[in-house]
Amino acid sequence: MKKVLMMESGSFKTIGGAANDTFELYKYLRARGGFDVELFGDFSKFGYDGALKLEDLESKKFDVVILNSIRDVAIAERYVLHDKGIKTVYVDRGDAVTHYSKALMKRAVAKVPSVMGRLNKPEYFDSKASKLAHSSNSKLARNVRDYVSKSYNIYLLGRMKRWLTCYVAINAEQIDLAKAFFKNSATIEYIPIAPHEKFKKLEIDRDFSGALHVGRLEETQKNVSFLIKGIKKVTDAHSELRGKEILRIIGEGPDEAYYKNLTDSLGLSRCISFSGFKSEGALVNAYNNCGFFVSCSRWESFSRVFIEAMACGTPVLANTNNDKIISYNPKKYVVMDGETGLVYRFGDIGDFSEKFYRLYSDRRLRESLARNAYSYATKEFSIEKTYGRYYEIVSRL
Repeated sequence: MKKVLMMESGSFKTIGGAANDTFELYKYLRARGGFDVELFGDFSKFGYDGALKLEDLESKKFDVVILNSIRDVAIAERYVLHDKGIKTVYVDRGDAVTHYSKALMKRAVAKVPSVMGRLNKPEYFDSKASKLAHSSNSKLARNVRDYVSKSYNIYLLGRMKRWLTCYVAINAEQIDLAKAFFKNSATIEYIPIAPHEKFKKLEIDRDFSGALHVGRLEETQKNVSFLIKGIKKVTDAHSELRGKEILRIIGEGPDEAYYKNLTDSLGLSRCISFSGFKSEGALVNAYNNCGFFVSCSRWESFSRVFIEAMACGTPVLANTNNDKIISYNPKKYVVMDGETGLVYRFGDIGDFSEKFYRLYSDRRLRESLARNAYSYATKEFSIEKTYGRYYEIVSRL
C-alpha cells in the first residue's frame, strides 16, 4: 500500500485555512482508501492528536509527500527526502511562485540573505527575526516581516525546484508563472479550493447586519490594522454607527493583542468584537448570521473563507489584491464585483469605507448579492471534484 505523508508545519504556529484544508483532505484520502496516509503538524484544535512529530519523521519511509506550506520544504529536505524515489507534491497555498515572480521583476532575488539557507534549523527565521518583526515601530515591523518571510519563501521555492514532482496551482494566475519557473522539471496541476460540505446555507434569521472577518491575526499578510482603521473612518462619517457593533472578528494569531489595543485606542471597542478560534460548527453559524464577509489581506493565493462565506449565502467585500482569477476563458474571479460581492481598491481606505457602508446600509443590495454568491459557490466549487483530483494525482505518482 502506498505510504503518503501530508505536511502542514504552519499549523504549529496558527490554525488557518491551510491547516483546515490539509486536515479535510487527509480525512477524505483515508475514507476513500488505497493509501496509508499520515499527517505532520498540529491538528489538536480539530480534535485530532495522532499527527506525527518532528522526531517521528526520520524513522519512517514514504512514497508520496504532500507539502502544504513553504516551510514544509525546509523540514522535508532535512528529515524526509532521503530517498530519491520519493514523489513530492507542493500545493501553493502561500502564493510562493507569485512572490518569486514579483521579486524577479524587481531584481530582488539575488538579495535574498544567505542566512535563509540554514535548512537544518527551520526555526531560525522566527527566532532571528522576532525582535524586529515585533518592534514597537509598526511600519518597521511590517516591512521586516514582509521582506524576511517573502525572502524565505523565494529561497525555499528555488530549493524545491531541484526535486519537486508535481506543483498544484490553486488559482489561474499561478499556472503560467509555475510553468515559467519549473519549466519541465515538475508537472503543473490546477485545483481550486472548494468549501467543505458543512459550509452551507442555514434557514435562520440573520439578526446581525454587520460584517464578519475570519482569519489569522497577523499583520504581514492579513493586514487587519487596515480593517480596524477602515471601521474608524466608517463611524467618523456615519455618527449613527458609533458605539454599535458592526464588525465581528474570528481568529487568533501573533498580532491579536496589537489589534485589540488598536481597537481600544481608536474608541472602537463597542463597534468591533473579537471571538478567538471557533469550531467549524460555530463558524458555519457565524457565516449564516452576518450581513457580509470582509477581507483586508495584502495577498491571497485563493481565499478559502471567501467561498465558505458564499456557500453560506453571504456576500463578500474583497480587495483588488486578494480577489484572484479562477478562470481566464471566461474570465472569472473568486469574488465577482457587483455580482457576488463588492471589490474595493487595495489600500484605499476611502473606497473601502464607502463600500463597507453600502453593504451595511443597503439590505436589498446585500440580499441580491447573497443570492448570487450562494448560486456561484455551489455551481463553481465542488469538494468531491477538488479532493478527487488529489486522489487521482497520488494514485498515478
